[in-house]
Amino acid sequence: MYNSKALWRVIVIPTSVPILYSLIYKFLVFIDPNSFAGIGSTSDIFDFIYFSFVTFTTMGYGDMYPISPLAKIAVTSEAIIGILTIPFLIYFHTK
Repeated sequence: MYNSKALWRVIVIPTSVPILYSLIYKFLVFIDPNSFAGIGSTSDIFDFIYFSFVTFTTMGYGDMYPISPLAKIAVTSEAIIGILTIPFLIYFHTK
């Protein structure tokens, strides 16, 4: 039987972080419509979720990217969190 805390860590954390960041990106575009290239103020939330998961997993297709300094900071912080998530999940899962 699976440990519910371990399952929570493996599923909820890697899923909730990109969804939270997609809301942050949507807010940044609301403040400044030119924050990102490839994403506009008319884009729906699914475009931001897609971009966020691509950033979180550090795939970076290049179809959307940050332009404004605030957007660059947000994207960089999400990429760093994405890079650090896997080692932390492995560490706490084996603990």
